[in-house]
Amino acid sequence: MKTFLRNIFLMITPMILLANPGATTTVNDSFTYTQTIDAGSPVPYYTDPGSSSGFGVYAYFDKDYGWQHDFPDYNLAGMSILSATLTITAWDVDSEAFWGTQGEYDGISLDGVDLNPGLLQGTNNTISITEFDLPIDGITDDGLLNMFLDIDMNHDYKYWATRLDKSVLTIRYKILVNNSAPFEPILSSSSPTPALIHDLNIAVVGPTPADADNDITTYTYRWYVDVGQGFYVDDEFAGKSNHSTSSVPSSETSVDEKWRVEVTPIDSKGVIGPVAVYSWPAITDDSDSDGVRDSEDDFPLDPLRAYISYYPFLDGFNTLLFEDNWPRKGDYDLNDLVVHFNYTFMSDTNNKLKEISLIVKFVANGGMEDRGFGIEIPGLIDTNIQSSSITYNGITTPVLAEGGHLDSAVFIISEDVSGYMPITDTFLFYNTEEGDDREIHSLVISIVLEESVDFDLSAAPFNPFIFPDNQRNKETHLVDHAPTDRADNSYLGTYSDASDPATGIYYRSPEGLPWALEISGEIQHLKERADFAQAYPGVIKWAIENGSKNIDWYVYPDAEYIWSGN
Repeated sequence: MKTFLRNIFLMITPMILLANPGATTTVNDSFTYTQTIDAGSPVPYYTDPGSSSGFGVYAYFDKDYGWQHDFPDYNLAGMSILSATLTITAWDVDSEAFWGTQGEYDGISLDGVDLNPGLLQGTNNTISITEFDLPIDGITDDGLLNMFLDIDMNHDYKYWATRLDKSVLTIRYKILVNNSAPFEPILSSSSPTPALIHDLNIAVVGPTPADADNDITTYTYRWYVDVGQGFYVDDEFAGKSNHSTSSVPSSETSVDEKWRVEVTPIDSKGVIGPVAVYSWPAITDDSDSDGVRDSEDDFPLDPLRAYISYYPFLDGFNTLLFEDNWPRKGDYDLNDLVVHFNYTFMSDTNNKLKEISLIVKFVANGGMEDRGFGIEIPGLIDTNIQSSSITYNGITTPVLAEGGHLDSAVFIISEDVSGYMPITDTFLFYNTEEGDDREIHSLVISIVLEESVDFDLSAAPFNPFIFPDNQRNKETHLVDHAPTDRADNSYLGTYSDASDPATGIYYRSPEGLPWALEISGEIQHLKERADFAQAYPGVIKWAIENGSKNIDWYVYPDAEYIWSGN
């Protein structure tokens, strides 16, 4: 019904205007045309609609009405517009932002097209003044400006009412020979889908030239925002700063707000051209547009990563202990290599693995032989590895996955750990003898996948192992972890080893004791040539019962056998 009334008003608007209530003043070489329409204005500018409606009447949703402005000099030769505004004075316009969609929103249109801002701006029981920028083509097409007021657009029953006192048309113009207005600007934004962290920036990227006369062209900016009302209002009316440049800082925006900017070109003579409008979609708190809100995204600026997890936990380390005499028992002090480690896993929005970061701390080296240290990650295919590297002492070095493995990626972290933990004239080992308390060396291994993959992170620490530096095929692994494809399986089941691949048993003695252990936390390792079973008496029952008994055996060491470094 409201649209029908508006259309009827446009249809009956007369084309011949009499008794023009407008007036023109002149200052230097410019003219200012001012026309005021109110309850006392003559036909055809204003026809009293009666029935509790019209200028000066406090009216509800069903009392919409229209009026008309005109600009007699619209087709005057050389007429060039400098500015064109419509200023409406009204009372009791309850369009404050805090009302949300239930506020009073009174729309103003020109020739059936809504103006910017999209409604009257005002507060309860006060006189308000709203200034609208008028489109040039709405003036110069025929000089007639058919205005329409749509009262309380969000309600179809009596809820809000307002009273219009007057409507003032103001047009500043010059008479310029052989001067063209600047072209409508072409706009672009560096943040077309803005999130909370993004500033709103607008740039004029065309056309070239910006003005047919090659005049220098500058631009003015008027910003509007919809803070949840369903309509755009001036930014300062919505409680923001009054922005007048080409950007709005992110600190001024909030989630779900919609922003719009009106850019007006002005040539060197002050003549304005067609206004360009750019509107952004609702601001999100998903900065990388990956579908995960920033508040839940561990990588809010990375669309390939969303979640992070750790093993054993954030900033926590577990311990790996190795005995290097496999398949013989040896001195069984399990300090031939002591490593503390922590995994960081980075996954995408579907919880598929994208990147692994492994921190390795070389703590102790109590073996007589030089040995290497590696890790197998079952389920990773080396052809899907985008990059892999080792960082030590701030220097990052690329490292490739070892060849010769079918269904896993194997990385040799060190061919010889004595490069990090060397012997000296004083100490034959590293941090296993009394008085030897040297630096712990940390490395970071980074593995980035080309495509994210489904991956069982609960399988960490995966399959770490050691090997003599001159026998890559002789591997020592954790209990019941199979050797890699590069291992010589003929060692299995020899000497003190009771491995039985057919039943999934690997790297156990007949008593069930291991050659390699993962322990929760940063366990205290043994001094040189101490017996592990004496240092941790509970480990025997734990091994015999296949881990079902004495599960906290490592919490109760015998201090006599523990390395202290003192």
